[in-house]
Amino acid sequence: MILFSYRVGAANVVLPRSSRPMVGDFPNASSGQERARRLEREGRSEDAARLYQDVGALVDAARVLARIHRFIDSAKLLIQARSFASPATR
Repeated sequence: MILFSYRVGAANVVLPRSSRPMVGDFPNASSGQERARRLEREGRSEDAARLYQDVGALVDAARVLARIHRFIDSAKLLIQARSFASPATR
């Protein structure tokens, strides 16, 4: 299992790659995620984070934002993703 660790404020956030929550019912989410990954590989992190957020991949958007040192925005997205997660995953 690959883990991603980010330092957000005083806390470390560690997220397993396989449990990233998707938010909402987006019919083209996978194609949007592929486009976001492509943008991310091209170095267009801001655009990738915005697209991840648009397709509901909030944890991926938070990961990208943390990488470009936008820790407050990253933390807000993680909190938002957590609030959308089902009670069974809490």
